[in-house]
Amino acid sequence: MQGTLIKVGHEQHLILGDDGARYTFAHHEWRGGDNPPVVGARVEFQVNGNVAMGVYPVSAPSPTYAPPPPAPAPRRPVAPTRPVAPRPPGTPTPGQPSAPSPPWHARLQRRNVLAALLAIVLIGAAAAATVVFSGLLGSDTMQLTNNSATDRYPSWSPDGRRIAFSSNRDGDSGIYVMNEDGTGVVQLTDNGDDPSWSPDGQRIAFESYRSGVWHIYVMNADGSGVVQLTHNSTPDLHPSWSPDGRRIAFASARYGGYDIYVMNVDGSGVVRLTYGSKRGRREHPSWSPDGRRIAFQSDHHDGDFDIYKKNAANGVGVNRLTNSFASDVAPSWSPDGRRIAFQSDRDDGTQIYVMNADGSGVNRLSVHGRDPDWSPDGRRIAYEHAGEIYVISVE
Repeated sequence: MQGTLIKVGHEQHLILGDDGARYTFAHHEWRGGDNPPVVGARVEFQVNGNVAMGVYPVSAPSPTYAPPPPAPAPRRPVAPTRPVAPRPPGTPTPGQPSAPSPPWHARLQRRNVLAALLAIVLIGAAAAATVVFSGLLGSDTMQLTNNSATDRYPSWSPDGRRIAFSSNRDGDSGIYVMNEDGTGVVQLTDNGDDPSWSPDGQRIAFESYRSGVWHIYVMNADGSGVVQLTHNSTPDLHPSWSPDGRRIAFASARYGGYDIYVMNVDGSGVVRLTYGSKRGRREHPSWSPDGRRIAFQSDHHDGDFDIYKKNAANGVGVNRLTNSFASDVAPSWSPDGRRIAFQSDRDDGTQIYVMNADGSGVNRLSVHGRDPDWSPDGRRIAYEHAGEIYVISVE
């Protein structure tokens, strides 16, 4: 839009066309500060994110600028000897048009119509902008759990038919499993969190506080045969089973700050992969499908959590994948190894994002959510929002 731009008090007006049609925008922002520009200057302003341009008027407007009032219509004199009957409310005065339409009134009507059309255009533009920004915004979302408890940390079984998760629905955080559609919920253990399936679907690793310290445990997929793998005086968290089923990655604070470790599935052969500061946190490991790399979250560089990946064999070759002022955490590799899902609060609230495995092509997937986990077929992602488990389509 182009035209003559004026400012009256706290309102901003754009004059369009030869007939002087005027538009008033209640939400505006002057470019360059709160004071009006100098006479004759070319200015820009914003209306709901859309930029309009104009030229400040050659003659400054009156501070009380308003359309001129209509000229009163002439009234016929009433004979004094003839009584005048009272008129019903709303009846026009004799001699006065019942619907005066001077030029200013026509312009006012035109202004209202055009302003409504402009609002429709702006709303449509804003909606289109949201779709473009969202990229992979999922339209097929299913809520799997619905109760007053807190359900979180979903983890797909290797065959994609079941989802393990943690819940405090019995009063204590425990591990549960359900069908992929949310039916058939079964409790496996009464003290556990953050489950991770073995590649053959026979066992589940999880963290538990049952010994008074957070440690890593393994149990059969039916909840039997619980075995404690770590035995330290400091917490061990976030187990993640390797694709070959021989190792488990986890986070531990055994040397001060949290770092990423790898051990055999029986708890032996512990290897430290990251060496951060004693106050930092390197957590939430996720194996690449080929087992060669581990993605994880870290606040090592600037205090803000970002996603990194590192060689799983010896911990060398670290690569930073995200670099924002937000908190980017909880990475999850796609089954084909080409993408990584994660949660971030870089926009409004905590939401699920997907990026390429090299950190490029970041797209928002959901309008809310945390702790994503990719389905084995790569078509869906399970996540938690407001204490409930959801599944969203990635395609």
